[in-house]
Amino acid sequence: MGNYLARAWSPETGCQICDEDILDILNLPKSMYPIIQMNIFVSRPTPFLERFFQRIAALTYPKDRIHLVTHCSVRKQKKYVDAFLEKHGSEYRSVEEIDGDRYYQLNSGFSIATPNSTKLFHPTLQKTAAPSTKHGGFFYRVTINLGSYHATQLLCLTCRTFFHTAGVYRSRCLEKEECGYFFLVESTAQFTEPEALEKLVTANRGIVAPMMTRRGLYWSTFWGAIHANGSYDRSDDYFDIVEGRKKGLWNVPLVGTTFLASRWALTQLKGSENDEDYLYGSIASAAVSKNAFMYVDNRIDYGYLTNPTTVTLDHLHNDLWQIFDNPLDWEEVYIHPEYHHWTRKEVKMQDFEQPCSDVFWVPLMSEVFCKQLIEEMENYGKWSDGSNYDPRLEGGYENVPTRDIHMRQIDWEDHWIHVLRKYVYPIQLKLFEGYSDKPWARMNFVVRYKQGEQPALRYHHDASSYTLDMALNRAHVDYQGGGVRFSRYNCTLVDTRVGWPLIFPGRLTHLHEGLETTSGTRYIFVTFVNP
Repeated sequence: MGNYLARAWSPETGCQICDEDILDILNLPKSMYPIIQMNIFVSRPTPFLERFFQRIAALTYPKDRIHLVTHCSVRKQKKYVDAFLEKHGSEYRSVEEIDGDRYYQLNSGFSIATPNSTKLFHPTLQKTAAPSTKHGGFFYRVTINLGSYHATQLLCLTCRTFFHTAGVYRSRCLEKEECGYFFLVESTAQFTEPEALEKLVTANRGIVAPMMTRRGLYWSTFWGAIHANGSYDRSDDYFDIVEGRKKGLWNVPLVGTTFLASRWALTQLKGSENDEDYLYGSIASAAVSKNAFMYVDNRIDYGYLTNPTTVTLDHLHNDLWQIFDNPLDWEEVYIHPEYHHWTRKEVKMQDFEQPCSDVFWVPLMSEVFCKQLIEEMENYGKWSDGSNYDPRLEGGYENVPTRDIHMRQIDWEDHWIHVLRKYVYPIQLKLFEGYSDKPWARMNFVVRYKQGEQPALRYHHDASSYTLDMALNRAHVDYQGGGVRFSRYNCTLVDTRVGWPLIFPGRLTHLHEGLETTSGTRYIFVTFVNP
């Protein structure tokens, strides 16, 4: 109700209070920007984590005005944290790293810790990086063996920012005059707005969260209301705010996943009691008890949340399996950047490049996809032996054997069928007019050609209505020789393109052979569509 009193927001004029009491830091030199402690939590398996850190690095807020703290309790994803710190750590005002091996979950309860509460944690401190004089101070990478529960207690509202070597030298945000803000970021928050931090600081609210949702869903960084029993409730204007029909700074009862808290808010919350199981619920309870209002800002597009629900860490490149739960991220990473140009209504069959008669070249998959698929295959490692006997097939016999791995062997067949139906089908309708059957394939496999194993493949017809034959690595760079020859058309292709499948009819007309790979290793991805 308070969001609408005294016409604070109206349909005619929008938000009337959004520009009140702002802190216009954009008119300040960057050396005068408020100092922020940014706390990054990887507390559960997270999709597209490398992308998350790329976007954190792309935030334009001066890194020398940020104390960085990281906490990762997902051991198999620690490599992304390490890579980020290795590349960008020295740019920050300070870096602290908390090791969460002992615990796995983000704390189920949140204690607004006082200085005396730190006796519960007993951290072990290790100096893991040499000091430097950058920014007139010291750069330390500190490992603290705490779980997510204790780490969040220690960091979130006690705000410790430094741990010196040779003793227990500790200082907290609240004890340092320079520390003005606390910025919490869970690893599912993908910031696409580079000036996100500047915008949040400018809003000048005690606690403010950027409005972000899971793409295509209503799961967001705030609650519009809380039920009398303390559970989630949906406010009448929730959909209007999430969908952007109403824009403004909204006073809300709970924020989560990511938020910025001012020094004033931290001071208000300090020492508050907590007995709730839900991290953000306990923060909300403390804020209510201290009249520290929380806001969500939906005036600009800050970014979005990834969906971690089905993430597993069973593979080398687990994001390949996220096509169903994070489809837009998947497309942006793995589909060729030129693909959508060729699906436009005005594009006709004759517009596609035909290096041989009825052999079409189409940009489908990105170089990242091709590289990761090769690495996934080699990591799996169970290549067929290249003989006619193949126990993976129903009849156990392969007429034209190759050294290969089938997609169903790595539990990725359904994912590739989805690619065929969503991305290949629109191309099929343009290339093969009148053929509207939805694509399906049982034979989807990566072939490996190299000397000493299987360098070439004899002439054959494919058992398909049409075939996709896609290069996964670079001719003349990763291997020499190779390519394909279509005998009926006396046409040879050697300079194949990574991620650009050759699409051609499989039966009768396109007898072809795989030419000898003379050195290196050649990888191709083959699909027999509608056999």
